[in-house]
Amino acid sequence: MAFDIFELLESEHRLVAKVLTVAHSCIPNMAQPGVAVQPVSTELIGFCGQFVSRYHQPREFELFRCLQRKGCASITAPMRDLLAEHGRLARLTGMMEAACWLNAADQPGTSTRVAGYLSDYIALTQEHMLKEDRFILTASSLVDSFDQAALAVAFEKFEQELPGTALCAHHAKWAQQWACGDTLPVRRADGSRIACLAPAAPPWSCATAHSVAEPL
Repeated sequence: MAFDIFELLESEHRLVAKVLTVAHSCIPNMAQPGVAVQPVSTELIGFCGQFVSRYHQPREFELFRCLQRKGCASITAPMRDLLAEHGRLARLTGMMEAACWLNAADQPGTSTRVAGYLSDYIALTQEHMLKEDRFILTASSLVDSFDQAALAVAFEKFEQELPGTALCAHHAKWAQQWACGDTLPVRRADGSRIACLAPAAPPWSCATAHSVAEPL
């Protein structure tokens, strides 16, 4: 039995939401001038860079490609908007990764930069995932069982061929433990998956995230 791709994407959204909600509470300490970036920040930015950017978002792109092939003109504009935001999030992730590297090299002021980029990342991701949740609801009515089965195969193939899968798994495990013990979908004995147990809606507590970063 093929797993439900929409359940899978939504469950990953809930995990990301919980992680970033907890992360928002760390920003004030990270933003103190002269304070080294906390160890948790490195893991958090690894989660954003590996799990979100290199694992979750490419699978969303597979869904977008499927919808584009089906000629669903009514959702072309929303897809373009979401893809543009993926690009902005990737840029912020790159800035956070670079700032963490500079911090490891004892460059001054990098903890404040990491905090600022993270604040911007959280604010954009909050808005972005709410859009995606609405988009997924629409997409689920346009993708038939044949398309979903094909996407499930593509997801599995992508997962097997993805460079750094073990690293993604490490960051996912860290996130599950850090964000109140949530778990991602797991495999049954027959190879199918079940959705994770997580809140029904993203528990955003960071709607007013304020950037302390330099202007982008």
